[in-house]
Amino acid sequence: MNLPLPVRIAATWIVMMILAVPAAAEESIPVATYNWPPYVDRTLEEHGLAGAVAKEALHRSGLDARFVSESWSRALAGVEAGEYVVLAGAWKSPEREGTLHFTRPFAENRIVFVKTRGGSFTFEEMEATRGQGLRLGVTADFAYTDALASYRFGPVVTENFVIQNLLRLQNGGIDVAVMDAAVLRYHASNYLGRRGDVFETADQALASYGLRLAVSAARPDGEELAQRLDEALDSMQDDGTLERLRARYVP
Repeated sequence: MNLPLPVRIAATWIVMMILAVPAAAEESIPVATYNWPPYVDRTLEEHGLAGAVAKEALHRSGLDARFVSESWSRALAGVEAGEYVVLAGAWKSPEREGTLHFTRPFAENRIVFVKTRGGSFTFEEMEATRGQGLRLGVTADFAYTDALASYRFGPVVTENFVIQNLLRLQNGGIDVAVMDAAVLRYHASNYLGRRGDVFETADQALASYGLRLAVSAARPDGEELAQRLDEALDSMQDDGTLERLRARYVP
């Protein structure tokens, strides 16, 4: 059947417009985030470094990211139960490998001791006594108990937020705290300004952990999805995207 030329032109134009529309993502993936800036936090662009990495890795896998902000314990439990699919930022451990599939690390968390500059003891003296009698500040749900096992600290004070431990250090309520080095820099800069200069950290890290994306093992294709995200992270490393994101969020 010979259609009139104007009709053929219009039909061709419609087909070209359809082909030009980007393909829709396969699925919208719920990504659980929590409060641990600058790595993860809903107040930061794309929920911080881990959120930005998760979003880009999912995009390169043909998927959309839908962020859901929770407490750390609720985010972890939600992904383990399959309520959410991806956990933006987690450390790998034998216990968690039973419920989560992990990607390669996209950042390194250096856990360090922090104290006020100067003061009544040095880090060398603290190490010599393994912290005996010193008051230690930690944050709730901290996961570096094993790294502290050889120390003999006195009272352990647990706070919900890093900034509370920093204020306790300043006010003399604790002698030493333990936290991620980049988290210290973020809080000292954003909430304490120049007062952040009063803190010093031990030269040697107490522990170092790889920060990864984690996929729920309750999802039937969870292992396959983790592998797809791994491939996306490899490509992000190769083209410099990971380095740019780290520089943006964790300078």
